[in-house]
Amino acid sequence: MRFPLVLALLGGLVVVGGGQELAGSLAATLSWTPASSTSLAAIYGLGLYWGDVRTYARLKVEDSAVSELQFSLRWYRRPYRLSGKATFTGAALDKAELEARYWEPPWTFRLRGVFSADEPLSLELRGSYEGEEIEASCYLAFRDPSSFAAYEGALGLPLPADWELTLRLKGEGVPPSLYAELKGPTPWGRADLRFRDLSPVYLELYREWTWGGWDNELTLSLDVAPWKLTLEERSTRRWSEDGGWGARWRIGQAAEFGLERLDVFLFDRDWKLVIRALSREVRFKARHVVGEDGYLNVDAGLYPEGWEAEVWLEGALGEVEWTLGCYLYDGRVDELYAEIYLEF
Repeated sequence: MRFPLVLALLGGLVVVGGGQELAGSLAATLSWTPASSTSLAAIYGLGLYWGDVRTYARLKVEDSAVSELQFSLRWYRRPYRLSGKATFTGAALDKAELEARYWEPPWTFRLRGVFSADEPLSLELRGSYEGEEIEASCYLAFRDPSSFAAYEGALGLPLPADWELTLRLKGEGVPPSLYAELKGPTPWGRADLRFRDLSPVYLELYREWTWGGWDNELTLSLDVAPWKLTLEERSTRRWSEDGGWGARWRIGQAAEFGLERLDVFLFDRDWKLVIRALSREVRFKARHVVGEDGYLNVDAGLYPEGWEAEVWLEGALGEVEWTLGCYLYDGRVDELYAEIYLEF
């Protein structure tokens, strides 16, 4: 299937949808690499909106050949919604999805079915209740219509002194496991206690405070299996509303205490610099306004094995959004690209 046929198909969709509300889009990328020379990829989208029904067709073309075709449909009339999507690779159906949803607070129910060429039919059922004090949810998954793949039920309850308890029954077989999570304030910070089958598996204490112009966050955590104690802190001092500098460190104990992370960072509204001492990495991101609606962007990294960067200029020309950019690796051009996006 070649490019002229692609345009004919899209034109046919416009004729069929005549008299209704139509919307379309075009996203195209032209790239050049030393290895594969020049390539062109384009994604065409066309939507037809008719009352409560919305349909959409998405066509992906790479080097004048259709690589993917996708159709989607959605019907919505509160509290019900029905949606479906089918994706074709070449002439074969690659994946199909169908979902039915009911949403009327405090209740939500969702049934979803997925079929793909590589896996059997799967079904998922989700339900939830969100009241003022109590929350509950359930989840059932089938890998074929006759057998469970996974199941889960959860119940959230308020406790005195602003504490919360969440009970969760979860499993992929029989018997399931019972999970419990307790969260609440303490004099030393906010606690998070997690249990599995009544045995502790994770304990955490988190505290925020300000001292001497520094904003501090401290996390003390304990993983029970395997045993590991971790202490992590992030401290930030601001020189303006958008800018400042700081440090982040983490020590952990498995067999013995050791420094696992040490970062220093500086940032402002349009840029950020991070120095990671232990991994010997430097990351820099920046964004600079060019003209009225253009931006020059830089995302660069320095590593022990070399450096890489992406530099791109983006803006708009009327209704067309455009991007020009390049990838660099150790001073060599790895890729040049140009992108446009248009809605009509």
